[in-house]
Amino acid sequence: MSLSVLPTMSLGLASGGVQGEAAFLAAQLADSPVARWRLNETGTPATSVDDIGGIVGTNVGTVVSASGPWAGSFSRLFDGSSQYIDAGDVLDIGLDDMTFEMWVKDSNVSGSRFPFSKSIAASGGGRYSGRIEDGKPGAFVVLSNNAKNATGTTPMSGWWHFVVVYDRSGNISIYANGQIVAAISISAYSAEDLQTVYPFWIAAYPATPNNSGNVWSYFQGRLSNLAAYRSALSPARIAAHYAAAGI
Repeated sequence: MSLSVLPTMSLGLASGGVQGEAAFLAAQLADSPVARWRLNETGTPATSVDDIGGIVGTNVGTVVSASGPWAGSFSRLFDGSSQYIDAGDVLDIGLDDMTFEMWVKDSNVSGSRFPFSKSIAASGGGRYSGRIEDGKPGAFVVLSNNAKNATGTTPMSGWWHFVVVYDRSGNISIYANGQIVAAISISAYSAEDLQTVYPFWIAAYPATPNNSGNVWSYFQGRLSNLAAYRSALSPARIAAHYAAAGI
């Protein structure tokens, strides 16, 4: 799979105001996400609600509210050691192409951190995840016990736009601030992989796909507007989402 990585990247900083936020949310809706956790509940809420499909995530630990990517917006702050959101096993995604999109402000630039993970097919160890390695955007995928990962070369700072795209042929592309930064290919999905009734987590990665109480790694930092799509967003649409945000 060919990959073109730009030598420099724009690093996002909080700006844009309400108009930027509204435009970004509208751009997301134009591509029909199946779920979106805006993570904008204030205080220390017990749950995080998907405003598209109504999936209620349980906040594990005292997950607090923090400032978001736009002036006056909110996000969720995770401590990197005990906090995550368990959205259960009802996210119907994984049978075809998939895209996961979010805004990230990573406060720990050392080691591997996972803003999201979707488990499938426990017998095959199947998991999809976004990964941030030493501040650099990437992805980690396990299909039929075949593990692969890819990571960009440039550490990010401030608020930045993070997208991971999977297609049914086994191609995975990672985007930061509207530009592709890394890509990998893995074998096409097997029948074993095409199961979706396993947990979707925000800000954590499970030790095993079907063990919702065993965390291997936690995310540290802030997350906002995490959307899941049952399609592979095109490079043009990903760039359009980022541009609409005004960040």
